[in-house]
Amino acid sequence: MYEQLFALMLPLLIFTLTAASTPGPNNMLLSANGAHFGFRASMPFVFGIRLGILLLVVLLSLGLGAIFTNYPAAQQVLKLICIAYMLYLAMKIAFASPVSKQDKGAQPLSFWHGVVFQFINPKAWMTSLTCLSAFTLVGEAYFYSVLMVIFAWSITGFIGSLFWICCGVAMQQLLKTPRHWQIFNITLALATLASIAMIIGN
Repeated sequence: MYEQLFALMLPLLIFTLTAASTPGPNNMLLSANGAHFGFRASMPFVFGIRLGILLLVVLLSLGLGAIFTNYPAAQQVLKLICIAYMLYLAMKIAFASPVSKQDKGAQPLSFWHGVVFQFINPKAWMTSLTCLSAFTLVGEAYFYSVLMVIFAWSITGFIGSLFWICCGVAMQQLLKTPRHWQIFNITLALATLASIAMIIGN
């Protein structure tokens, strides 16, 4: 059993790092948050994402994923909810003010935003389901392989989240004028819309 678990570890880490680091709803929001509010203010959102993914993986490992198998319409409902929310966020990002002119009442995305968003984020569902399908073992090894998946997601996901926040923070240093901020915000909003296109296509 331990030999099987050890053999799975490297491909599991590669898969989760790729899934956590490639563009998607979480990462677009992390980059926008980092650009507008900085590194420290973005960390609660990071921890929220990580906890949300962890809870999702645990629930899926206990059989929640069977909902999509038994009720395919549930997946479509999830997509529609996510698309509506992402459209709202894309509009909010596109028309966000430059940091220098930002409303004093503006707040970064919170810990609970990060937790709750994972449950309407199709990329989180699909990558978690794929990960559990591909990297868990049957029988008595199942429990240990689920723990291994949780461990891998926690480590690589945290690295991926920090990368996207740092991209946003770096952009904050480069964007010197309101025009620069407008271009950045619209670009990020378009990338968010591209994430929606990926969701629709899946």
